[in-house]
Amino acid sequence: MPKYPAILFQQFFDKGPPTVILKANVPHFTIITANEAYLKVNGFMPKDIEGKSLWAVFPENTSDNDTRNREAVQANLVATVETRQPQVLKGMRYDIPRRDTNDFEKRYWQVTSSPVLDDTDKVSYIIYVVDDITEAYQKARNEQVAATASDQRKEQLQQQFMRAPIGMMFVSANNYAIEYANDAMRLLLNKAPAERIIGEQLFKVLPELEQQGYRPVFDQVLASGISYSVVETPLEYKRTDKLKTFYLDLTVEPLYNDEGQISGAVGFALDATDKVRSRAKLQAIIDEKKIIETHLRNNEERLVQILETMAEGVSIVDAEGKLTYANPMAQQILGLHEKEILSHTNDNSQWQNLKVDGTPLPEEEHPMAIMMATGKPVYDHEIAIQPPDGERFYISINAAPIRDSNNNIVLGIGTFMDVTGRRKMAEQKDEFISVASHELKTPLTSLKLSMQLLTKVLKDNRDSDKIPLFLEKANDNLNKLVHLTEDLMNVSKIDHGKLPLKKTWFNLYNLVDDCCDHVKGNDNYEVMIQGDETIKVYADAQRIDQVIVNFVNNAVKYAPNSRNINIKVERDGKNVRVSVQDFGIGIPPEKVPHLFERYYRVDQSGIQFSGLGLGLYISGEIIERHNGKIGVESIVGSGSTFWFTLPLN
Repeated sequence: MPKYPAILFQQFFDKGPPTVILKANVPHFTIITANEAYLKVNGFMPKDIEGKSLWAVFPENTSDNDTRNREAVQANLVATVETRQPQVLKGMRYDIPRRDTNDFEKRYWQVTSSPVLDDTDKVSYIIYVVDDITEAYQKARNEQVAATASDQRKEQLQQQFMRAPIGMMFVSANNYAIEYANDAMRLLLNKAPAERIIGEQLFKVLPELEQQGYRPVFDQVLASGISYSVVETPLEYKRTDKLKTFYLDLTVEPLYNDEGQISGAVGFALDATDKVRSRAKLQAIIDEKKIIETHLRNNEERLVQILETMAEGVSIVDAEGKLTYANPMAQQILGLHEKEILSHTNDNSQWQNLKVDGTPLPEEEHPMAIMMATGKPVYDHEIAIQPPDGERFYISINAAPIRDSNNNIVLGIGTFMDVTGRRKMAEQKDEFISVASHELKTPLTSLKLSMQLLTKVLKDNRDSDKIPLFLEKANDNLNKLVHLTEDLMNVSKIDHGKLPLKKTWFNLYNLVDDCCDHVKGNDNYEVMIQGDETIKVYADAQRIDQVIVNFVNNAVKYAPNSRNINIKVERDGKNVRVSVQDFGIGIPPEKVPHLFERYYRVDQSGIQFSGLGLGLYISGEIIERHNGKIGVESIVGSGSTFWFTLPLN
């Protein structure tokens, strides 16, 4: 080991700062020795560095441009040699190699280079004292970065504050001066960005706030430190030239300084005017909708009431033809309950639909099916319906489609009425015309024949005994024609309400007795008249006679094998009752309700009876016009009793 001056060991070794002695051999700067502190800082052993160039021990970290500071260190050492003055490098980064690796460890240094002069006043050595300031540098650097980040965050927060959609404002506790106000708050206050409001007193900028009682709110927040918040509060102020009411969500919170004292208040405001007005409009729409729904419900109820009380049957079918509604009259006409009807379809196998001629009605020819297929209404289309157990009846159907907004058929509505009576009336009318033609033709033919024979006899022998016989037959046929003609004329008068009544007081018993003379003279019948012989009535004797004669003639006609005919005249409370009883074949119960209908003729058992079928109809009208009643009681095989009543008053 070379011999070194003792003063050097005294100054730097042992307990001194990290120090290395360099030989001032520019540019190598050979390491002479280093103290223990230096070796510890750099993690070297003496043998690792002694006698080696400074640059060999501490090569430059070429992988990181930020640590290429060899030139600065070398310049510092050269300056120490040339100036023979100490030189200092502060905060310099110079990475040191990690032993046995190719990696470097980042280090920051503060370096002091002090010259050691020889006897000739030249720098022969350099005392190189290093201070590892890596930790302190990193801390300072972190603080600097943190400060920069804090400044950035403050700027970012301020930008966010200014751009926030909620109006925000800071006011000081000193006279409520405005310190900050973002763009949203300026918009609420109708203050342009360039308009000066910072530093102005809040209640001067917006006097309406104080006028409407909000100054005590701010006073309370500043005094108590308790926040104030209100939703959709009305505030009347000017945003334009006109004073209008706006609705705001307002919050006022206390603002504290670093000492924890209230230094002001921060106000948040959100314009809820559109929301309030939209809700009000929506509520108005809802209320209007409720009114409309109420009207619709009332209309629906009225419609249901109308449908429920209609004299026509009403049914509604869906697009598949399934019945979804049937009013009470439909139930009555079809003779079904509502549940039975709703399960009923047009082609129900139990209920056979027929054409009016009695042939089966194909499903596609049903009026409802025609309407649904064509989309066109159907009017007065008659069909026949044959129930499983019951009499065939006829209905006339009107059908119309119900369409949606897209013009698609979604429902079909049908109205129908029972036209069985109308059809039977038409059939009876047709039958009546046929019967009337026959009934008129028979006496006319007989009358014509009698007159022809009479003419021939008179021509051959005016004293022939056959002349009275032909005259009698001619007279009988003429009477038949008169009777038939009178029936037809009476029907016409009834239709036009012109059947006159010539009422007088007369003895009813005597009238009954007189009108039976034409039967009494016939030995084939025995007429028995019983009852009160003193009863008098106020009525048209001719018309009552017509009724009694019709009853007696029917007894003779429909009971030809019954000898006895019983007639009774008896009091029945405030009325008098006249009845004619025969003991003939009787009348089936299902025909009894139709006996007094026009053109109705009870022909049964293959027996054809003469007559137009108008006698009982005319009799019924006569009795009804006398405010009386008419009826029949009959047992098949035992006979029938026809009766009528007249008021005694």
